[in-house]
Amino acid sequence: MHLNPACERCGAAGIVLRLQTLTRSHVLERVLVSLRGQATVEGTARYRKRFENAAENHFRQSQNLWLSSIGVGTYLGNADEATDQLYHDAIARAVELGANVIDTAANYRFQRSERSIGTALSELGRRGFGRDEIVVCTKGGYLPFDGAVPVDVRAYIGMR
Repeated sequence: MHLNPACERCGAAGIVLRLQTLTRSHVLERVLVSLRGQATVEGTARYRKRFENAAENHFRQSQNLWLSSIGVGTYLGNADEATDQLYHDAIARAVELGANVIDTAANYRFQRSERSIGTALSELGRRGFGRDEIVVCTKGGYLPFDGAVPVDVRAYIGMR
């Protein structure tokens, strides 16, 4: 583990972990990037102001945050790069159009949904959207595989 000023792939700053994961055909190296920040009162209020022409009550206040009445979920889909890109694009477009709530979990698509959200948030940052404007809802408790189902599950568990 080391501190990285910016991920070469998505530009996100944070902690980078290099892990080796067994897949069906080969060992794959994964780079996990931890994005700094969280939704704030000020950030979500700023996001709401971007969409002053939105439908009445499109944004609702809960727990001192302004939440869009519609969000984007990341549960289903294949665990592959094509689906990763589709989620990345859908999340970026949803945020650009007024949805600042994103739902995910570590076990969605073997952690790939959370990674797609990370790359989308990094791109949105470059487009002028602050991390503090976007609410990411995630869940814990379930330990998923890393990227795909390993060929030998027992060996994978033994690795941990």
